Amino acid sequence: MRSKLICFLAVVCLLVVSGGALANPLDLKVYSTAPMGVRTEVYEGPMSDYYRSGTAAVGPSTVCRIYGFVGDWVMIGYNYGSDRFRVGFGKKPETFEYVTEAAIGELEFECLPRKTNDACALTYDPVMVSVRNMDLKKGASVTVLSHLGKWDFVEVKNGKKLAWGFIYAKYVDETPLAEPASALRATGTEATTVLKELATKTPGQNYALFTGPGETYARARNGYASIDRLDKCKVYGTEGSWALVRHELSDGSAEFGWLPTSLLPDQSKLKKLSFDCVACKTDKDAVLTAVPGSGSPVLTVPGGSDVLFLAWEDAAHTIAYVEYKAGAVQARGFVSANALAF
Repeated sequence: MRSKLICFLAVVCLLVVSGGALANPLDLKVYSTAPMGVRTEVYEGPMSDYYRSGTAAVGPSTVCRIYGFVGDWVMIGYNYGSDRFRVGFGKKPETFEYVTEAAIGELEFECLPRKTNDACALTYDPVMVSVRNMDLKKGASVTVLSHLGKWDFVEVKNGKKLAWGFIYAKYVDETPLAEPASALRATGTEATTVLKELATKTPGQNYALFTGPGETYARARNGYASIDRLDKCKVYGTEGSWALVRHELSDGSAEFGWLPTSLLPDQSKLKKLSFDCVACKTDKDAVLTAVPGSGSPVLTVPGGSDVLFLAWEDAAHTIAYVEYKAGAVQARGFVSANALAF
């Protein structure tokens, strides 16, 4: 399945979001140059949830190559040290000024799930190629985002976080994978927001958080999942009048759930979600949670049950976002991919 995403991927593939003709992010001959204006942390993807190499950052006066934008994030290239070059993403400062060129705008990416055909290295430097940032084994899962000559620009899993970087294209097996290709990512334009304060709500009052887009869906945490009205959250997009969000729990884990869009500011920036919606079955009992890979179970889906695959949570395709319904029980959440049979 071939999906396109216009990021934050405007991400969102859960999401597969479509758009007009946009600039190729990897034509390194097309860029503006400008300082960021403020010290800016650099991540290996268009969101602070992506991997960050140490304390990677650019100073206020560092002149960067500006390749284009992914929501509120800017793809940049810059020299660091005497013989190193890094391509990464920084959050666009409010005061950011850049040279306007017709080809510099929102970036367009492919989203092609592939495997490596041999051991290889990931680098964030397609120019100097002086640093091996990460070693990949033969058969490692990668998602090809774009191409640059002999390089493929890919997404991989680096520990518990995702990272974007470059590997030699010859190490990518071009055989399409049969699994659905969409991935769950938050939109950059709404990467961190505060829930709207409603005059009818009293300080400290919480909003109910459902596992799906409606009050008929179950709630996590034994039916009491909620989010404080002043909590920050990541927003993934909308389905009808509901928005999929993620917020941090007290133990540092991230819980997903759905809220009415009326509770969110800047509703004009919210993107409509499009899921893969592939019918499949569980081939063994599967624990469904609101926290990817961990957390208290919302429910246990019996082996042999019909479920609806919606998206992958990660590029490595280890955790799936699904919907399950049996009688009056209806829930969306995360299950281990090895419990599903497509």
